[in-house]
Amino acid sequence: LKAYHKRIMMWGDIAVHNPNIINRLPKDMIIVSWDYGPLESMDDKIVPFVNSGFDFIVAPGVSCWSRIYPDMQRATINIYSYLRDGYKHKAIGFINTTWDDSGQNLFGNNWYSLTWGADCGWNAPLDEELNQSKITREHRIAAFNLAYNHVYFGTDNPVIEVLLKISDMRNGAV
Repeated sequence: LKAYHKRIMMWGDIAVHNPNIINRLPKDMIIVSWDYGPLESMDDKIVPFVNSGFDFIVAPGVSCWSRIYPDMQRATINIYSYLRDGYKHKAIGFINTTWDDSGQNLFGNNWYSLTWGADCGWNAPLDEELNQSKITREHRIAAFNLAYNHVYFGTDNPVIEVLLKISDMRNGAV
């Protein structure tokens, strides 16, 4: 691929779980660091590649796989944390993933998390202490929700709050 000025991209989870292979990988690879959990820090998923000198991108997810309706709260935390830590460690980009596994996902419901990812991508979250970062994220989500209601639904009514409650139902919340 070098002759064509192309680079290989590799999902990084296998290497993170088997760190002995990291130094055996070609250094011109681009590592795709991913995890879809609502973690406050993604450093453990990124730092092994940074320390080994790889270019990398981060790949958070909208948390829509194997479900009809996405887990929006999980996605907002995952996307924010991954983009914050990716930016901090100098990621060369990001992929906001949607895996429509099992065929039952209704894709239109993913736009909220995809748009949140675009917002966080264009306006990278600040590198802050984790407790402060959580507060900043909550303020940003509140502002984002107001804008999303206005732009996506054409209203200043809190439509997104209803959708978030639907998303919460998977956890038994009412």
